[in-house]
Amino acid sequence: AQRKRLWGIWGIGLCMCFFLIGYQQGGTSINLFIQRFTDRNVFGTEIPAGTFLSLLPVFIIVMAPVIGAFWLTLSKRGLELPALAKMGFGIMLLGAAFAVMSTAAATAQAEGIAAVWWIVLTLFLISVADLLVYPVVLSAIAALSPPSRAGMVMGLTAVFGAMGNMLSSLVAAKMVMTDPGAMSEGFARLSWQGV
Repeated sequence: AQRKRLWGIWGIGLCMCFFLIGYQQGGTSINLFIQRFTDRNVFGTEIPAGTFLSLLPVFIIVMAPVIGAFWLTLSKRGLELPALAKMGFGIMLLGAAFAVMSTAAATAQAEGIAAVWWIVLTLFLISVADLLVYPVVLSAIAALSPPSRAGMVMGLTAVFGAMGNMLSSLVAAKMVMTDPGAMSEGFARLSWQGV
């Protein structure tokens, strides 16, 4: 029984790793797209590219109670979703975020620059995806951990996180960051992997 649980932990950890490949693009390819191909003038002030990434924690703080209330409402009606379904929805939302980024990059290629609202929508979708995936991963791994090895197994989440971060940097390194058309194709590939 413990072996089956450990296999489940590996599966969930790989889902987390896969999710982080896309999520961590915020600090690399998305940030460079914001800097190079986005109209960052908001109400007459040019906002630094890195400042947009602060929207991720803002959206998480705002949306966490909403999503928590949604899960509670479903649970009260006897419609509680399994952990894998919640993670699946999160990964699909991440795919949708990269579909938005692909469209933004195609717009930048056609018009020379993309509107800032593409970025806001993308970061919102990524934040909601994070709220659907990360807490579920931690909860599922904690539930599946053998009591005698709980601390060690929870430490594996750091290993899965490191793997996801490393793979994310490799994916970003393969994207051509100087051409919005090539970035559109790269974002589209990330979208297909999520959806």
